[in-house]
Formats: sequence, C-alpha cells, structure tokens
Amino acid sequence: MHIGYVFIPYQPFTGVGEYQRNLIKEILEIDAVNNYSIFLPHGVDAAWAGTHKNAVWINTPIRSKPVGVRYFQMMCGDFLNNYNPKIDLLHCFNFPLPPFSRGKIVLTVHDFREEDLPEFDGNLRRMIMRYIKPRAMKRAAHIITVSEFSKKRLDFHYPFSRNKSTRIYLATSHQEKIPLSEIPPSPYPRPYLFAIGQLAPHKNLDNLIRAYNYLLERGCDYDLIIAGRSLSSFRFAGNLHTLSKDKNRVKFTGMISDQEKFIYLKNAKLFIYPSLYEGFGIPLLEAFSLQTPLAVSRIPVFEEIFGLTEAMFDPRDPSDIARVIETICNDPLLREAIIAHGKKRLSQFSWKKTAQETLFIYNNTINF
Repeated sequence: MHIGYVFIPYQPFTGVGEYQRNLIKEILEIDAVNNYSIFLPHGVDAAWAGTHKNAVWINTPIRSKPVGVRYFQMMCGDFLNNYNPKIDLLHCFNFPLPPFSRGKIVLTVHDFREEDLPEFDGNLRRMIMRYIKPRAMKRAAHIITVSEFSKKRLDFHYPFSRNKSTRIYLATSHQEKIPLSEIPPSPYPRPYLFAIGQLAPHKNLDNLIRAYNYLLERGCDYDLIIAGRSLSSFRFAGNLHTLSKDKNRVKFTGMISDQEKFIYLKNAKLFIYPSLYEGFGIPLLEAFSLQTPLAVSRIPVFEEIFGLTEAMFDPRDPSDIARVIETICNDPLLREAIIAHGKKRLSQFSWKKTAQETLFIYNNTINF
C-alpha cells in the first residue's frame, strides 16, 4: 500500500504539528512494508524526520500563508492526482482537502470549535468553513477524532459520519527532545505560574490574567509567565497586555522552542491550562511527564483526559480560577496527589499506540 500525508500547512508550534511529526516518525519506525509520500508546503525542511527507505518528502508549490491563497491553491491544485506511483490512501490533517480521485481519504479532525464557539471566528472564516468542512467530511472514507469529546461533537454536527469515525488519542514525547534529568534550572529569577497557548480568545488567557489580579490582591508571591504568539487575533492579543494590574509581574515570552517550553514547564510552581475549548490537550500530558502540578478548565475533554476535580476550575469565573490556583499552590499534599494522578494517566497515552491504531484504520479503510 502507498500512503500519502498532506502536511499543509506545516505547523511546528501547534498541537496539530506535534501530532503530525510524531505520528509519521512512529509509523516509519514500526512499518517497513508500506510506502509513504509526505507532501509539504513550499520551502519546508523535514530534516527532523530522518531517512527511511520507504518514505519520500515532497515540497509542493503551495505556501502555508496567506491563508486565503493556500485555500485557493489546495482546492485548485492537482499535485496529487498527477503524482506517481499512485497513492492508495491519503491522510489529511487540515481543511480544505485537495483534489484526489485515485484513492481513499482518511481525515483527522481535532475539534469543532467553529461550530461550537462561532462567536470567536470572523464572518468570512465562518462562511468558508461552512462550505468546505461538510464536503470534506463526506469525501473522507474514514475520520479520526483525537478524543471521545470530539467524536461526540462530530456525531452531533455531522451525523452522516457516525459509522465511519474512530477515536485515537494523541500522546507526548518530551524525553526525545530533552530528558527529564537534564532539564536545566529555572530560566526566570522569581517563582512563577506558567501558561502556554496561542493568544486567541478560546484559550481564555484574559480570564487567567483577571484571576491573577485577584491573586495579587491577596499577596501572591508568584509571577505569571504566558508563552505563545498570536496567529490571528491580534487585537485580542494586544488587549491581553493591558489587563494586568501589575504589568511587571506578567511576562509574555512570545513563541518559544520546544526545549524552552519544557524548561519553563518543569520549573513552574504550577502549570495552568484555562482554555474554554480544546479537542485534546497535549500540554496536559507534557505536565504529567514533567511531574509539574497543574490546574485546568472544567471542560469535557479535560475531564476525559485528566479528570481530577480538585484541580479543575470554572474557566469563565476568574474568582474560581484564582481559588483553585491558590489552593494547589498552598497545599503540598494536593500537589503530590496531582502529580501522582498525572503519572498514572500518562501511562494510557503513547505515540506508538497512536501509530498502531492509525495503521489499523489504514488497513481497514483500504480493504473495505
């Protein structure tokens, strides 16, 4: 079987990018029988993937940005149907799907934020997604969701997909990048709370900062570090900087490398994940693996992956966020319980398992 992957756009600092990289690396480690072609945007270097006899990496003319141009190029280009040897199955990770008539398509869908939180998207994006997303779901021979929560939302919004979808969890592998025993001491001179994520409304960093203002009023001795950049909501990102009552105590790092992320995460007093909506949540697993206590939103997918109610808060209530943060910071036994619970949960997730379950889907799809 000849399997193709469409890594367009290539997203090195996102959960989707982490999934793509680790999935293909693990599959190439365990599968020497099938052949693989991985299609990349123009100018992207895939040196991180290593060399495999049964895999080739192809740079296409398609550029990741601007988004509108990418959408047009993806829908109108014919780089797949003209590709030889023939691809039997194509795995896609983003919208829109490219024209492809020579084999079957497997599509991974991470979440349904456009449908569930439409107020966070612009009118043009909503209009475009309403056109391309249902068509992609219908074209796909099989759909992979990354959590039971996302699978339920798929069933709700696109009921015609119920009999062709499977949940396959994601994982983490920080040890490959920087072993736990080799993580340097804190890069920051003061004790701190740590959050990471795109500076976008659904990440709920505004309510985190409001909660931090409550903590400052109570004499909180920890600074707040927020890592991440704005990919679209530049006005929202700019407003975040104005929310803190003490701007010297809130540090925005911008985009950071994987190694920097793990150093910040390991040395934090507490990792905080305040999102209003996620499809999975790889940073949860990263905190588990680094044995960093965490406080997270009480949303369905975090209840599924984490599920420790004592470490969960109402993401729309800054006072509740502050209460949970303060409780965990001041309770050593609770911190130890969170770490122990995270280590136990982590054993349920591995990229090898993700790859094996995905290969099973490929075989079933191509033979159906």
